[in-house]
Amino acid sequence: MNAIHESGYICSDEGKVYHPVKGNEVGSKFKHNQRVYVCLWDKVKKKNVRHFRYKMIWEAFNGPVPKGMDIDHINAIPFDDRLENLRLLTHARNVMAGRDHHSGTSKYRGVCFDRGKWRTSIKFDGKIITCGFFMDEIEAAKARDEYAFMAGYPLEGLNFPETYKNMERPIMPQIIKSTYKTKKPCNQSVQPSRFAS
Repeated sequence: MNAIHESGYICSDEGKVYHPVKGNEVGSKFKHNQRVYVCLWDKVKKKNVRHFRYKMIWEAFNGPVPKGMDIDHINAIPFDDRLENLRLLTHARNVMAGRDHHSGTSKYRGVCFDRGKWRTSIKFDGKIITCGFFMDEIEAAKARDEYAFMAGYPLEGLNFPETYKNMERPIMPQIIKSTYKTKKPCNQSVQPSRFAS
């Protein structure tokens, strides 16, 4: 199924955009994040301006993105712009669900190597909160997941979502602030199994 973007470009629900006159597929990838963009002529600026393909497709089928909302790729593949793979999330929820946000020193979200130890952190109420320091990278990632889960992060925002798939959240996110005041020792980790019924 196709829909026409306000620019006149033809958008397919299969994640492709076509030139309105030539009919050929258009779009180029950014090297750093693999998102696909389309260059459109801006009559005011009198130059080509890059537009994300996923946004064009969403807007062609659903209209403008509401203020304060982001478009998220459900399967976390930034160039899979099929309409069924796109959804609207609040900006805060989109950040929580971010699967490609890594520190660079660890392959796990919310974990970085800091002065000889693995530091874990999450973003909560607009602030970066350090959850603790660990000697083991995987244990740090698991501990970060527990704090993130308690803070209301969606499963796709966790390093090990399968651990929490059938669990109920143990506490309300509003109470979590008091949890962060006591940091875990470096040779210990939070044990997610304590929530198991």
